[in-house]
Amino acid sequence: MKLIDLTWTIDSKMPTHPLDIPLSLQPTVTVEKDGVSNHNISCSMHIGTHIDAPGHFILHGKSIIDFPLSAFIGNAVVINATNKSSIGVSLLENIIIEKNDIVLFYTGFDKNFYTPNYFTGHPVITPECARYLIDKQVKMVGIDFPSVDQAPYAIHTLLLGNDILIIENLTNLDQLVTQKNITLYAIPLKIDAHGAPARVFAMI
Repeated sequence: MKLIDLTWTIDSKMPTHPLDIPLSLQPTVTVEKDGVSNHNISCSMHIGTHIDAPGHFILHGKSIIDFPLSAFIGNAVVINATNKSSIGVSLLENIIIEKNDIVLFYTGFDKNFYTPNYFTGHPVITPECARYLIDKQVKMVGIDFPSVDQAPYAIHTLLLGNDILIIENLTNLDQLVTQKNITLYAIPLKIDAHGAPARVFAMI
């Protein structure tokens, strides 16, 4: 058994989406001065590696807390979409995808995480690919870039409208792309919100 961490570290250098509030992670007391250490954090729930719940785009859609723990754990299928700007349904040909699988798209775009173009030049998932995954009744889709689409966010609406959770800003998927029998754990904060930072890791 081996565990692969797929999560970006939340620290003061973490980039944030231009439409989100900047991350603030500040010490409030220190062991040296106060005998105890603590921090305050202020950020969007869509910071770093995080999960989108339906209410992020769907009126009256579910929050993170409306899903059981089992929704965040499952068999993962990793699709090699290296250097693809558009992730189409043709990439899924001859790939066995079962009901309640978690489908992860490896593009390698995570190498741009700390660069200025990370939030602008990323790949997108096509509507045909999204509908195929809906027909397969997968329970979660994960990507190593910041968003499954661009405005007006039709892919978000398609997936979340069918209660398919979305994991954004994954990393280290290159370590999974040739693996079989992958169990994914994508555990968000237990919070009444339409998205949450998550610790995501794979067991192979």
